[in-house]
Amino acid sequence: MLVLDRVSEGTQLRLARIATGLTLFDIGRRADVSPPRLSEFERGRLALAPEAIARVRAALVEAGAPLAADPAPETA
Repeated sequence: MLVLDRVSEGTQLRLARIATGLTLFDIGRRADVSPPRLSEFERGRLALAPEAIARVRAALVEAGAPLAADPAPETA
């Protein structure tokens, strides 16, 4: 499992996507998120709905990405 505590969730998802060899289009299609929106989220320029993030994570996990399907809740 890929654990990166000090980078944004978008960066974590981008690294996982790249590790699987998938494109923005591939993951966007699988998660029903437009590739431009996904790109903006990965770069920290746009927020995605929690449901969309969950779909992206699930698509990455299905593709063999080293991520947990649902991350543990953050603690303060």
